[in-house]
Amino acid sequence: MKPDKLISIIGPTASGKTELALLTASEFAGEIINVDSLNLYKHFDIGTAKPSINERNLICHHLIDILEPEQAITVVDFVCLAERAIEIVRLKSKVPILVAGSPLYFYSLTRNSFNPPPTDNTLRNQLIQRAESEGLESLYLELKEKDLSSTLKINSYDRKRIIRALEVFYITGHPFSTFRKSFFTSVDRYPLVKVGLKPGRVYLKDRIMERTNKMINQGLFEETRNIIREGISINAPAFESIGYKEALRYINDGLSLEEVKNCINMRTYKYAKHQMTWFKRDKDILWFEYDSNLEFKEVKDKIILYLRERYD
Repeated sequence: MKPDKLISIIGPTASGKTELALLTASEFAGEIINVDSLNLYKHFDIGTAKPSINERNLICHHLIDILEPEQAITVVDFVCLAERAIEIVRLKSKVPILVAGSPLYFYSLTRNSFNPPPTDNTLRNQLIQRAESEGLESLYLELKEKDLSSTLKINSYDRKRIIRALEVFYITGHPFSTFRKSFFTSVDRYPLVKVGLKPGRVYLKDRIMERTNKMINQGLFEETRNIIREGISINAPAFESIGYKEALRYINDGLSLEEVKNCINMRTYKYAKHQMTWFKRDKDILWFEYDSNLEFKEVKDKIILYLRERYD
């Protein structure tokens, strides 16, 4: 495969993107570029389902564990980092493989039209202080007045995205949602082949429950305690990840194990639906559907064959 081509592996959380990416990288001399906001943070490993150290030793990964938990990052920041990672992979005559977990990050990187303003630290700090003094709900209602479309996409408890949307509005005078609309009317910046994993609804729910159990068995609660012992604030951006908020409630508020599992499962499935709402609008993705572990194995083989036929 020519290294000027980029492979994009797309799909909802728990669909098997990491597994497919590792296989694809080994078949086509590729290196993996993370396109998921939470995998950028150090220390937060189990709840974000990062590739293991062994997997990262086997295949070179980029944009994992590059930020401290309390560092904020904008879409603009991420795009700059990802562009550099693509350049590094290409210079090695390797194939860049984008693993797309965050639709906003993925389309900001790969489409020509997205150009939001950089962060205004003074304004952002003012909004953060207001969130603490007035409550996040006050800012959410303010955003609803300024940019109703964004509030249909942003949960009322999503502090990071509420503040960023207000920041963009006050810097530009335009709703953040107007920047997002241009994604699907513009062209790709890179020569891309996009393959999508589309597990059936029931099977995806089973995979999410299996993933939740695995996270807890691997030590999610102890990892969360260790993070707190390190002095990392529970208001750090990394704590926005699904799983860690529930772990904090288990540790601090007495949430039962069963309630933790139910909350993580529900939030994960809701996020998976959010991802697919974005991705299904992209007509360039070739989707592969499956409803069992056996069918997933067959799908992986079909994808590798498809890539060989198209690019070798």
